[in-house]
Amino acid sequence: MRPSIDWEQVKSRLRESQAWADATRSEAELAELADIYRERARQLATRSTIDSTQDGWPALVFTVGGERLCIATRSLVEVLPYARCSAIAGARAELLGAINVRGHICSVLDLARILELPVEGERAPGYIVLMRSAAVEVGLRVDSVQQIETIVRGELDCLGGELAAWSSQYLLGRTPGGVGVLNIEAVCSHPVFVAAEA
Repeated sequence: MRPSIDWEQVKSRLRESQAWADATRSEAELAELADIYRERARQLATRSTIDSTQDGWPALVFTVGGERLCIATRSLVEVLPYARCSAIAGARAELLGAINVRGHICSVLDLARILELPVEGERAPGYIVLMRSAAVEVGLRVDSVQQIETIVRGELDCLGGELAAWSSQYLLGRTPGGVGVLNIEAVCSHPVFVAAEA
């Protein structure tokens, strides 16, 4: 028969060990720990503010046809290596097909074609950025995935260059660093999803 554990004794020993550890730390070590805890608290508070306001939010940055674009991480489901999609009969060229993601069928769009971006030569397979708009999940074929950046709505500029003609439809604006912010609602409302009229 196993002996019972005296939990009060265990707690007492833990308290003694903590008191001994605190007593053996120098003033400099204690001050350094306090600084670390303050910095962690500041980072958590900043992250919470970014997540809870509409002025700033974290976004995944990726490239398509030489352009840097992004979507808010709150709309991001996951990133998958690009693999051949199952073709959909009669679909427009912008709709590459469909993929099965753990039993869930998702459409995959060629974002370069949606945005009418020039793509030179043979494209690398790239990735599928799976995003959610309302209850719909849609995959976007992109060339590369870069990093997470914080997007601040007040810093977005009007678009120019290659994207100018249709910016009001598919992009919300461009960051000071030149990243186009994708309007996922507009992309998910693309005519490719509208059944052709008889």
